[in-house]
Amino acid sequence: MHMYNRDPKPFLKWAGGKTLMLPILREYYPEGLEDGTINRYMEPCVGAGAVLFDLLSHYDLVEVTINDINKVLITCYRVMQRNVSRLISILEEWQRVYNLMAPEQQEQMYYEKRDRMNHRKRKEIWGKEDELIIAAHMLFLNRTCFNGLYRENRKGDFNVPFNRIRTINFDFENMYLAGEVLKNVRILQQDFNTLTPYVTSRTFIYVDPPYRPVNKAVAFTDFTKDAFNDEDQIRLGNWAKETDKLGAAILLSNSNPQSGNEEDTFFTDLYKGFDIFPVSGKRSISSKLSGRGKTGDLLIKNQYARLKNAKETFSDN
Repeated sequence: MHMYNRDPKPFLKWAGGKTLMLPILREYYPEGLEDGTINRYMEPCVGAGAVLFDLLSHYDLVEVTINDINKVLITCYRVMQRNVSRLISILEEWQRVYNLMAPEQQEQMYYEKRDRMNHRKRKEIWGKEDELIIAAHMLFLNRTCFNGLYRENRKGDFNVPFNRIRTINFDFENMYLAGEVLKNVRILQQDFNTLTPYVTSRTFIYVDPPYRPVNKAVAFTDFTKDAFNDEDQIRLGNWAKETDKLGAAILLSNSNPQSGNEEDTFFTDLYKGFDIFPVSGKRSISSKLSGRGKTGDLLIKNQYARLKNAKETFSDN
């Protein structure tokens, strides 16, 4: 086991990642995490996993379940869990080669890697070697593609262009740390509606789905070929009410539609009986500078007691 004096953090960039929002989110962690009455964690739309790694670093959890509908993303988690050393060996060599290349060669390498990943992804069944190669390609492309996006076309192919980055430096130490803390995590790739059997009254659930678009500038829901629409948001709201009846502590984040239209009551209607808090969030996915920065977010929770003195409990080092 590799020993490092730091906590693991997300190992890839993902649209809607919550690293910058962690100081706010910690104020909404349930109080039961402190005394152990809540000792299970579930994240149905894990994305980059900022909250996941934060909780794994600070609490003793007896069961952790993460899920995402994106097969490539979940494959990265599975390979990080099972075969992080070999994954790092591949990326070390690709990094060495890439950093010695001329710009036009780097661009050629990028598109070759993109084509190879898409070709491998089209296989109906992925074996362990397929998963390793797909994860390595995904992490390389995530570091070198435009704005760190993951986007698929209607055929399911990754189609983000090259970002002309001259030098890449993977955080291999963090990958080792992520691999260690993921060892006992249940990693799933299915619809969130199927996760109910893993929910108990001692479970904390954080749900960070693709945000409902407030306007075209910040709209980005095409993480996979099947976009997350209002019908999916309603399904998610109904599932949240189902888990609430099971006694779980559930926290959700989403866009604040009233920041664009004061008469848009989509979430206040959907989550009646839940506590809804407008917060100031940050996005880093718009390619337009004018579209970046602070936007209106909502945090939605059921009736659990919030963690006391959350700001004093953690450091962001």
